Amino acid sequence: MQTTVSCRIPEQLSAALQEAVDSEGVFQSELIRQALRHYIHENPDNLKALNEAATEISPRKVQLIPYRPNTEVNSVR
Repeated sequence: MQTTVSCRIPEQLSAALQEAVDSEGVFQSELIRQALRHYIHENPDNLKALNEAATEISPRKVQLIPYRPNTEVNSVR
């Protein structure tokens, strides 16, 4: 099951994220998901709730899916 979340980020971070999206040709949402997985796995702030969540979230690096606006995506792993 998945859910949608949103947040505000500084313009400088947004620009860097967009640059990564453009240079790698991937979905912005996939980069954010991968960054969040990495943060939860590393848990640099030692948050107890994240320690528990890390056991349920795979730390593996996911394959980034290239963004092709004219191509239909049937399934995403």
